[in-house]
Amino acid sequence: MQVDKLPRLVVAQTANANPLYRAYQKSQTKDQAEGRLSDLEANYEPIKAKTTFASAIQIGDPVSIDRAIMALQVCRLSGQWQ
Repeated sequence: MQVDKLPRLVVAQTANANPLYRAYQKSQTKDQAEGRLSDLEANYEPIKAKTTFASAIQIGDPVSIDRAIMALQVCRLSGQWQ
């Protein structure tokens, strides 16, 4: 079986536990003209997650943050980023 295109990637974080989103926002502010994610890893800072209804994603320091950042960068480089 051949895969013709990458699947769409969705990042979901609750407002009370959103360290990846915060890093993205900082990166976009710095690199907005080019739309790069170059500083995403450098801007990532773990946070203490606050209570949320979405308890399954109440994580302030994801174990697989490196893989999440890599997946976002791969999507950006491949043209899948929107």
